[in-house]
Amino acid sequence: MTSGEKLRRTLDAVERVGALGEPVTASEIADVIECTRRTAYDRLQRLAEDGELESKKIGARARVWWRSRQSIGDDGQTTGAPDLLDRKDQEQRLQHQRDELRRELDDVFERIDDAFYALDDELRFTYVNEQAEELLERSSEELIGTRVADAFPGTELTDQFRECLKSQEPTSFETYSGRLSFWLEANVYPSESGLSVYFRDITEQKRRERELEQYERIVETVDDGVYALDDDARFVLANEALCEMIGMDREELMGEHARIVFERDELAERAAEAASRVSSGERDVATMEYNLVTDDGDPVPVETRFRPLPFGDGEGRCGVVRDITDRKERERELQQQRDRLEALNELDAVALDITEAVVDQSTREEIERVVCESLASSDSYEFAWIAGVDPSTQSIEPHVEVGVDGYLDGVSISVDPEDPTGQGPAGRAVQTHEIQVVDDALEDPTFEPWRDVAREYGYRSAAAVPITHEGSTYGLLGVYADQPGAFGDEVRRVLHQLGEVIGHAIAAVERKRALLGNELVEVEFRIRDVFEALGIDGESNGRVTLDKTVPISDDRYLVYGTSIDGADESVERLVEALPHWEAVSFRGDERESFELTLDEPPVLTTVASLGGRVDEAVIEDGDYYMTIHLSPGVDVRQVIDTVREAYPNAEFVTRRQISRDDHATGGIRDVLTEELTDRQRAALEAALYAGFFEWPRENSGEEMAESLGIAAPTFHQHVRAAERKVFASLLGDTAPTDD
Repeated sequence: MTSGEKLRRTLDAVERVGALGEPVTASEIADVIECTRRTAYDRLQRLAEDGELESKKIGARARVWWRSRQSIGDDGQTTGAPDLLDRKDQEQRLQHQRDELRRELDDVFERIDDAFYALDDELRFTYVNEQAEELLERSSEELIGTRVADAFPGTELTDQFRECLKSQEPTSFETYSGRLSFWLEANVYPSESGLSVYFRDITEQKRRERELEQYERIVETVDDGVYALDDDARFVLANEALCEMIGMDREELMGEHARIVFERDELAERAAEAASRVSSGERDVATMEYNLVTDDGDPVPVETRFRPLPFGDGEGRCGVVRDITDRKERERELQQQRDRLEALNELDAVALDITEAVVDQSTREEIERVVCESLASSDSYEFAWIAGVDPSTQSIEPHVEVGVDGYLDGVSISVDPEDPTGQGPAGRAVQTHEIQVVDDALEDPTFEPWRDVAREYGYRSAAAVPITHEGSTYGLLGVYADQPGAFGDEVRRVLHQLGEVIGHAIAAVERKRALLGNELVEVEFRIRDVFEALGIDGESNGRVTLDKTVPISDDRYLVYGTSIDGADESVERLVEALPHWEAVSFRGDERESFELTLDEPPVLTTVASLGGRVDEAVIEDGDYYMTIHLSPGVDVRQVIDTVREAYPNAEFVTRRQISRDDHATGGIRDVLTEELTDRQRAALEAALYAGFFEWPRENSGEEMAESLGIAAPTFHQHVRAAERKVFASLLGDTAPTDD
């Protein structure tokens, strides 16, 4: 809107507010045309100066305006409006603006040194000083009379300037000039005639601000604590990480002496000594590790790196404090790993020594003592024990203790899962047949009943290792260490293997004892109406006798027997019904002799693992009778449990101590037990009971080899070697050699 249009709008407002000759005030006109009182006053005065209105001062400060008859023409319209106003506007506008701008510029130039330019109310340049020419890289001749939007297209200046004109409120803003490649700060002052713009290059300031912001972001975003102390050792800077680390607000910390954080005298001495080495050039930066005490009194392991900081006329200090809790924990874990590796290497060596040593022992007692002595004498373990398990009382029976005296007698250990003392590692190991570990005896809730015992005997971790062989449990090995977590996965693996080695060694000496000893334990079982008990239709016929069992591989056996009075059909029905009765073949037309193949028979496997044997098994008159011979030291309860688990209807008939009454004593038994290999003995026994030595032969060498799962030449080699050893013993020859 031009000045003439503004004046015409003001004159129209006078006509609407007051009648001819009626005075109006600037406030009344300002309300109508929606402008400030000062703006209305200026326009009314212009109209009075142009003769369009009459004016008079009222009182000391008030003034009124009115229309006179002289300003009204014959047609009732205002004289000369709008032509007169347009003409006068053209005549006076530029002069008025020049005068007003000159007054404003004269006043401003006396006070400022910034770049400056002036704009009229249509945002055209009316003045540009030298500083502005230099920054804008444009001469005043180029800019004066040019609109801002044309001089600097694509910028936000026009919108900002228009907003300032509209609000008539001074404003400031920062903007970046892509064409000129610098940041500028502008201060804009509005007036009715236009804008006065003062600006300066703030590119360097913005760069410093960005750097400072970056530094501040870095300081505030890093996890490490950052601080600075003045020359009086008082905090002048601390980031949020440090405040959180020590549990204090930043406002609370600022100005406080460093002793509030580094309160210990020895730390101050160490810090002063380290700082002096940096000041002397001996080191670039000082480093210290210590426990930082938080506001709650909790120690936090930290590492601080610091160096002197010039501060005024003195010297302060700046530094970084890093929480090294995780690092210390990793170092502890690494040390624990090294310790565990050393313990594992030592355990491997001990296990190897034990494996070699138990082979040379002739009794179970010797084996158990060698094991405990080897473990207790190592640097990794405090003491060890081996105990048996009594199923009848569900308790353990101490056998050997090394490194401790009377430990098992002084503690309550049960294997009953319902007993609270059966929830420890020993009880769980027996119940699960797996190694059980307590990583920390003072913290593990399941070890609470024995916590005082652990303190008394000075151990922190323990392992209970089942001593097993081929599914049979021979006892329990207990191992104790003075460090928590001493039984990691690798150590458990070695101990598990060690438990099997011990079990194998014990089984071997028990088996040898059963074969060579004259004293035996005989256990007899009976299953009434065996076909009905096993869910087999019909009744059994005749008599079935299982005469000899020959092991041919792990959990596979050949059983030689006889069937009379039509019992061959009963044998075949048993093979069809029982999963571990794999196959049967009969010899001769009468089908009275047979060879039965068994795969993982539960009772036979358990008995064999304990060094015993099934002495006789008979099915007669529909009932099944089984007699088992064991060495005196074997856990008979384990055999009874196995039989009842496999055959729930089995009755335990009797247990008695007997003496071996056969004539196979002395040299022959020694040869069969000690000289023959397992393969040679199996080949010899199978050949004997399969009719290989009959004439004519009931089974050829090829048939025997097929039954045993070996090649025919291998079978003949085993038989010849066994014959040579037996005959050499019978004939009093020198000790035979193996083939």
